[in-house]
Amino acid sequence: MGLCSNEQEDATHKSRLPTMSLICAYFSGVEFYSNAVWHCSNGDMNGWGSTNGTCGANGDNLTWMLDENGVLTISGTGAMADYSTSDSAPWAPKRGNITQVVVESGVTSVGKYAFLDCGGLTEISLPDTLKTINAGAFLWCSLLTEAVLPDGLETLGGYAFEKCTALKSINFPISLRTIGGECFRETGLEGEIIIPDTVEEIGDRAFNQCGSITKIVLPAGLESVPNGFAETCSSLEEIVIKTGPTRIDHWAFHSCPSLKRITLPATVTSIGNRTFDESNGITDIYYAGTEDEANAIAIGFGNDSL
Repeated sequence: MGLCSNEQEDATHKSRLPTMSLICAYFSGVEFYSNAVWHCSNGDMNGWGSTNGTCGANGDNLTWMLDENGVLTISGTGAMADYSTSDSAPWAPKRGNITQVVVESGVTSVGKYAFLDCGGLTEISLPDTLKTINAGAFLWCSLLTEAVLPDGLETLGGYAFEKCTALKSINFPISLRTIGGECFRETGLEGEIIIPDTVEEIGDRAFNQCGSITKIVLPAGLESVPNGFAETCSSLEEIVIKTGPTRIDHWAFHSCPSLKRITLPATVTSIGNRTFDESNGITDIYYAGTEDEANAIAIGFGNDSL
């Protein structure tokens, strides 16, 4: 193991260098020097910061460790701490090194913004003890291709997976109750999305701008289809809304040019403004109620395609 110094400059630096705060293995060059701290490049773990520590909501109830292969492991019992920005998570200085996140059994939540902008993250492993993935937990993880949500998960926070542009598939466990606003906005999700009937709340724009989704089945447990729910889903061809929701809110399916088939329950009594605006390919609407009930539905402006 060598100190971060050039042999020709070693004697000069030794005379003015305080206690070194960073020793780098496999030295190949000095990138930055400022009196007390040296930043070394091309080591096993480039960049500032620790590779282990605590991350629990109650302090040391959870610990984390990042190994030389880029695997970040969260261990312990209970909830993870929430963070306010990408730089406040303790592993933030090393987030460029993270390729895999393993959350071990016993952990009950993934903290707010915990893995925001981990641009090299491709894989996550989540335990059955997990109840909550908080807001922005995996926001902007652009290389993440798949997320397997565990049995027992109840809450997906807002924008939890937003802008995960490589994310192609997702499962929804029957334990799930809430999907937060913009949770999957601008992801690469493909094919059919079937949301289980256990889901009682979906936030605004949850699947907004998902260009590869072709079919969505909404659950019976909803009170309404939220604002901008699947707006600008350019490949969306079919919507099935099960019996339960009474409203389809504004802009829910605005600008879905491939949309052809809609199945509506008799429970729907209102359709918001521009809900189906610029979705001009609709050919079939299947309504479960009577003709009188259909005529009584309050339809907002900008829905000429219906």
